[in-house]
Amino acid sequence: MLRHSKIPILSGKPKILLTLIFTVSMQFCFGQTYYPLVDTNKLWSIVQHNPSMGPSAVWKTYHIKFTEDTIIGLYQYKKIMRSSYNFPPTEWTNIGFIREDSNKKVYFKYNNENEILLYDFNVNINDTLNIFNLSMVVNTIDSALINEELRKKIILNPICTSSYWTTWIEGIGDLEGVLHSSCTNITCVGDSIVGINIGGENYELLCFFENDTLKYQNSNYGICYYSTLNVQEINKKKSIRIYPNPVIDISFIEIENNIKGNYILELYNVLGEKIKKIKILCNKKIKINRTDFNSSGIYLYKLYNTKNIIETGKILVI
Repeated sequence: MLRHSKIPILSGKPKILLTLIFTVSMQFCFGQTYYPLVDTNKLWSIVQHNPSMGPSAVWKTYHIKFTEDTIIGLYQYKKIMRSSYNFPPTEWTNIGFIREDSNKKVYFKYNNENEILLYDFNVNINDTLNIFNLSMVVNTIDSALINEELRKKIILNPICTSSYWTTWIEGIGDLEGVLHSSCTNITCVGDSIVGINIGGENYELLCFFENDTLKYQNSNYGICYYSTLNVQEINKKKSIRIYPNPVIDISFIEIENNIKGNYILELYNVLGEKIKKIKILCNKKIKINRTDFNSSGIYLYKLYNTKNIIETGKILVI
């Protein structure tokens, strides 16, 4: 998504002095702890939509995760896996490779293409980078509080304009999604913008999970997943009741009386890994224990029979 705002511009010696002071202070703040981006314990939930189509637009969510190491040429990468538009996230496809070096630079590579620089978390204010074939300048280095952790936040804008920008957060990536940037639709020639693709599909990071724990949620949205059909479907009447939810010690799962027959309930962690399968016979109430779950966080469930998926949803465990 393209961001637009008025960013104050300073000039002359006051700007140089302010830049030096801010750069030194940021290096002091972030000199102790670095949160790597490339790791297998992370999951990104990203919504894809077309705002020009209004509320009837198709909103759909996919997930990104990194898996096992792969050697390509001289470098060791991790595989980038993308889920299909389903819930819970399953049917993973390898869409490329990613690596992070000791200088806090992250490189992205399609299968048979040369790698490109995706992130550089070791930049200073006024540094220039070439991201997605667009020259970007570091406008601001600040901090973001992520689940009680202070992480570096970097704001960049195209070198030809300060009216549009993109935001990186250390260990999470771009707020448009780990493989996206809000400035990729901009084309600069010299000091001028010659093309902005407005009205097409946009991407936004919905949620970020680390070690099965929700670390970041987009404040503009209330959930971490949207239907592939429309945003209203997610609000349909639930067929099962989970109480209490969140799960603290013992909770119960009960199917509504109008749902007949035998069903299967599957529980997944946020990485899409199945952790439990429960057969539900004759509308019987099912008990689940806190010990059924490895750790606190958000878990997903899927209720289905031999013909259809009846319902999907989430369970909070604390």
